[in-house]
Amino acid sequence: MWLEVTPVTSGQAASVLKEISDKNRKLQRDLSAVLKEADLFIQRLDVDVTSEIEKNIPGFRFELNNVCQQLESGDCPILVAGETSAGKSSLLNLLLGEDVLPQSLLSTTHVICELKRGTRKRVVVHSLDGDDDIQFDLVGSEENQKREISKYIYSKEKVPKYKKVEIFWPSPILHEGIFLVDSPGVGDDSKLDSITSNYLSQACAFIYVINTANAGGVQPDRVLRIIQQSLSQIPESGFHPKSAIFVFNKWDQVPKWEEEEVKVQMIKRLQKSWPELDPTSQVFYMSVQKAAECQRSGVGPTEDFTKLLEGIRCLLPEGLVSKLKISYGFLDYLLRRTYYYIRARLVAAAEDVDKKTPRIQSLRQLLDNSRKRLTDSLQTLEAGTERCFESIVQQLYDYLKSDALENELASWDTTNIAEVSSIDDLESTVVENVDNRISNVVSEWIAASDAVQRAYEEMNTLKTDILRSFEDDIRKVEESILTTVDDATPAAQPADDRPLADTLTEESPLFRPQTAVLGLLTAPVWAVLTVAAAVISLPVIGLIAAQTSIEKRRIMNRFNADPGVYMSEYAREYLKKLTKDSVREFLSEELEKLEMRMERLKVNELETTMEANKKLLEDLSGEVRSNSAVIREFQPVANECQALIRD
Repeated sequence: MWLEVTPVTSGQAASVLKEISDKNRKLQRDLSAVLKEADLFIQRLDVDVTSEIEKNIPGFRFELNNVCQQLESGDCPILVAGETSAGKSSLLNLLLGEDVLPQSLLSTTHVICELKRGTRKRVVVHSLDGDDDIQFDLVGSEENQKREISKYIYSKEKVPKYKKVEIFWPSPILHEGIFLVDSPGVGDDSKLDSITSNYLSQACAFIYVINTANAGGVQPDRVLRIIQQSLSQIPESGFHPKSAIFVFNKWDQVPKWEEEEVKVQMIKRLQKSWPELDPTSQVFYMSVQKAAECQRSGVGPTEDFTKLLEGIRCLLPEGLVSKLKISYGFLDYLLRRTYYYIRARLVAAAEDVDKKTPRIQSLRQLLDNSRKRLTDSLQTLEAGTERCFESIVQQLYDYLKSDALENELASWDTTNIAEVSSIDDLESTVVENVDNRISNVVSEWIAASDAVQRAYEEMNTLKTDILRSFEDDIRKVEESILTTVDDATPAAQPADDRPLADTLTEESPLFRPQTAVLGLLTAPVWAVLTVAAAVISLPVIGLIAAQTSIEKRRIMNRFNADPGVYMSEYAREYLKKLTKDSVREFLSEELEKLEMRMERLKVNELETTMEANKKLLEDLSGEVRSNSAVIREFQPVANECQALIRD
């Protein structure tokens, strides 16, 4: 059975994590043992069979070894992410029960920071360039310890200096394999965002902290972009949308009479880009600061913090199960495809040579016809996708040029905009604020656009129909490979004595199993675009293009006097210089990265399956052993493979 735990009170959080950790380790060890057995089985296979598997699943040996290593490590990271100043480090300290991570008002986290259980307080800093790790114990006062940690995890520059930092701490909430992870603030810098998205593929659980005090609170484009970036790199990572928790921090700053309205608005915005979201089990409202004050004073956990701990108790098994299912799914897929290539040999050995030769020739022709249909279908898909895509480009371009958007950008909230002291500061401040503002209003418009939604659905339907049609072609080819003219003889049957063709659907999947994360990929990519910076690649705009020191001072004085007016003018000129080609270029990149990824993967898998079947037919045609010799060799192998699948 997958992981289950009984209900507990929040005060037992540490013991719950230990229970979950122990059960997870047992499941990991059991699955690791089967993987090793499968690896030994594949090593003993006929070289032609392993060549066909390699054609079908390129790099399968490396992947098998990698999965084994992951299971043996037992790592179960809980990644905490969020925008800068949302309260990530404060929440981590609250979970740990003491102030481990320092907090900085002037600097930001620029590196992954793993908090793991240790017998003593120490730090290991991993370099980016391959230099020796920096290791030291944390001694002295609490302030001194924080100061030492700050040197390696915080930076005023948005440039990562280290690969990661490990902090070992004797905390009861940290157990074997389970550890907490702090990450760079989301949305500040694309390089720092990549650090977080890259790490997400390793995480068993994901806690996203949202600063409720910020205007709008939820920035759905930022949180979903992190997920999408991770999936585009490692789509089989096992991230499950139900293994994510959203913490609306600083909830005490929301007026009581507005709480329900704010909840409705924030959940609505979050669900637009997170269709799998369950507000009752995945969203929590609290003040981390107040909870920490209660904890320090000995009052005990607040009601809101208690609810969060219970949510984490339920969240963690979801993430662990998802990871284990991905490992299991890979093994199952590998063994079932292996079994298919073995069975094909038994089928071929069950018929006379004078029948086998023309049948293989016919199968080759069938495979060639399927290849031609795939080429034609992909051309149809490309043309249809381009038509739908151009419709979306035109609509977005028209909106970016509209009076409605210009009016939207006429007023600005400048409360949190500091006075600038240099042209460089002015440029970065203006560009960042205008980019974020345009990105947010455009994302909201696109998400609400019926016309864009229709174009998106038309494009999706076209892709689905074409891929399903070609998948049917491949299934017919494989059915024919596993069926002789006179049907299979008993000598070529699998161990359970069912006809070979009867087990085709069950035994021969064409695609790797995907997790529920695909639900995320069905959300319109257009709802998560960060438009401005990527779309509008402009030279320095005239408002900032100062040459002399007098001009620079005049521009800075003008900005400091009224930042809102300045940014409104900048935004107007910004959009005036926008071209349709820049919109098209950006959306084209996003379509490839975020939306076509899974379809491309399916096409790749179908193509590799075709190549493997082509190799299979060549090997069957070139077989020189007698039929009885082939059956003697491969029947026991088929039985062994079936036994592994059933284990």
